[in-house]
Order: sequence, then structure tokens, then C-alpha cells
Amino acid sequence: MINLKDISFCIHGKIIKSVTLKVLRSIRTYYPGAQIILSIEEGVDTSEIYEFCDEIVETKAKKEYFLNEWFHLDNSPKNKRFTLNKQRNEVYNGLLHVKTKYAVKSRSDLIFTSNCLISEYCRNSKIMRYRDQNYTLFRERVLVGKFITGTRKFPFFVSDIFAFGLTEDLLRLYNGSLMTYSDLTFFRREENRNRPNPWNYSTRYSCEQQLWIGALKFCKANIEIPNSCYEVTDSQCKLNMLYLVNNLIVLDFPEIGIKSKFGNHKWGIGRYNFFKLYKSFTQRFSLRLFLYLFFYRIKNIFSKNEEIS
Repeated sequence: MINLKDISFCIHGKIIKSVTLKVLRSIRTYYPGAQIILSIEEGVDTSEIYEFCDEIVETKAKKEYFLNEWFHLDNSPKNKRFTLNKQRNEVYNGLLHVKTKYAVKSRSDLIFTSNCLISEYCRNSKIMRYRDQNYTLFRERVLVGKFITGTRKFPFFVSDIFAFGLTEDLLRLYNGSLMTYSDLTFFRREENRNRPNPWNYSTRYSCEQQLWIGALKFCKANIEIPNSCYEVTDSQCKLNMLYLVNNLIVLDFPEIGIKSKFGNHKWGIGRYNFFKLYKSFTQRFSLRLFLYLFFYRIKNIFSKNEEIS
């Protein structure tokens, strides 16, 4: 079992005092002994929350981090400006300050409700013990949230809301790569207007795709990268699934003891379907995996809460 003293929580995001205090207190309650690093934009007032942190990392928000346009081609007020580069840089800088073996990347609005994260990570790692070294990016598996991860509807998507694993592996996933201006404005250029873009993005890839594609490139994965967010062939999708099942653990937020507005969302592959993919792509049988799939199906045989894949 992983010792809590070997874990650091890297928290980033907008600071709303009442919410962020609950987040930090929940970590202190359920993970005593773990380190808390708050990674935020330079100049943010932390006077009422700094005592709950072991370290505060400030990142200067450079001009090129922001897209001076809306995230979607529809410029309505409901679509926020695209700040992916700013967020990625805050996460990366925070992880660089981690000195423990394991790290949690989380947000300033994710409240922990239990300490089951460690036991779930260890249990799922044992169930999916086999890993094909031809498709391995990380030293150990990285646990990510279910929300929008690994579905056929959203190819090359890996949730960027939460992650847990070896610090060195999180630094491979969140490796400091940023979107270029060319990628940020991809669908705003006339020559790309006729490319498939059902979600009306202005960027070449979504936030979740940029994270995973950045990791594939950083780790020099032997896979052809899609030209844009929905120009994905069946062979690319199949090969990407091999990388997913050999590197990740996918759980919904309530399953790892987190209260989030993204919890219990149907847009994501979820543990059951991820285990099925793992079994299908690796052709590996284990008693633990068989028992989980069997009892999960019995438990949910009358349930209408099916996962989208």
C-alpha cells in the first residue's frame, strides 16, 4: 500500500475562497501527512488559504498563453475564452515542485469525500497487471477521471480534470507542451472551414485531446497523430485504444472519493467498459477481472445507467 507521506497534491485553478478552503480541508482530513502544493497565477490573493498549503507556486500568465478568441466558433457569451495553455503551465510548474514519489493533479473545485483513492488505484493496478511494453508510455498506470475519456464518440480524449500516479509519469502526461497559435486558431482559418468539426471548435484539438496527443508525442509513441480533432481513422482509433488500456486506470469521481460537477456523467468509458476493452485488446484472463465483470453485470442488469462508449 502507498504511504500518504509519499503523495503530494498539486492543486490548480481559479481560487474561490469558500470552495478552495473546502478542497484543502478535505485533503487534510482524508490524506493527513500528504503534501499540498497550490499552483496558481501570479498575483492571486492567497492570504486566507496559504496556511492550509505546504507550498504555493505562482506562474506568470504570459500573453501567448491565451487565445484572443473564443473556444468555439460561436462567439456567444456562454463560451469562455480558451485558457488551456495557462492551465497546462500552472499544472506543469506545480508538478516540477513535487518531491514525493506519487502525485495527484487536481482542481481547486474538486472536494475529497473519502480516502479510497489509494486502495482503488492499487486494486485496479492488480486487476490490470499485464501491460504490453510495445504500447507503454508510463512506468506505472496513471489513474484519470471517467468524464469524456476514451470513448469512440470522442476519439483520443483523456480527461484533464484529475490524475494520480507516479510523479515522473504525471510529468510525462503533463509535460509542459502547449498549443501553438496555429493550432489554437485552426478552424478559424478559411482553408480548414470544410474539415469535420461537429462541436464547432476553433482549436485544432480539444483540451482533452491536446493532453493525450501531447503525451503520445512526448513519449514518442508509434502512432500516427490525427490531423485534427475528428479526422480519426478506424486504425488510428484502434491503435490509440491499445495505448489507453496499457497505461491508464479510468474511474468515475465518486469511485475515487471526489465530489464534482463532473461526477456520474455518462460521457466517458467508465471502469466496466474499460475493463472489457483491456480484456479484449490484451487477450489476458485473470480471476480478479472475471469476478469484477461478472458481479458488476449482475448488479446492473436492471440498471438503465449505461455508459456511452
